[in-house]
Amino acid sequence: EFGVPVWDYSGGLHPLVVQCVLDDVTDPQIRAEIYQICRDVAEADSHLSNGEQAVLQLTSSQWRLAAPTEIVQKGLS
Repeated sequence: EFGVPVWDYSGGLHPLVVQCVLDDVTDPQIRAEIYQICRDVAEADSHLSNGEQAVLQLTSSQWRLAAPTEIVQKGLS
């Protein structure tokens, strides 16, 4: 349905699938809340995996949100 594989080769969701899901959320307040929840979940184990970093970076970029400092320091923004 997306025209691309849903899963990428690393076992995560393909970035185009994530972008399609992100496009469905248009309310800025809901975007901010979802992004904060995603950050909280990703940071819950005190480690950001490459996949978590990629999703946070993609989300902050697509929704034009400020990237969190720790992601900037890892060179992802």
